[in-house]
Amino acid sequence: QWGEHGLQVLTGGPVPPNPGQLLASDSLGRLLESVRGHYDMVVVDTGPLALVSDALALGHRVDGRLVVARQGKTRVRVLRRTLESLDAAHV
Repeated sequence: QWGEHGLQVLTGGPVPPNPGQLLASDSLGRLLESVRGHYDMVVVDTGPLALVSDALALGHRVDGRLVVARQGKTRVRVLRRTLESLDAAHV
């Protein structure tokens, strides 16, 4: 439990030696299916797409995507490249 509003958080723990293998695993797929049936909304946070490809690996396992950009900090070309990467991967 986290906070006062019934929010539940499952942290990822330490970074595994091969994160891509974990993201593509059947175990993660089963976990996502399991929590889908118990919660109104499940948010899976990934690292910045400009630095790691976690969001691309998870993109086909989720129902929607949310891209967050920081006004005055995120460069337009980086945001554009991020959106193009998601589009190219059909995510």
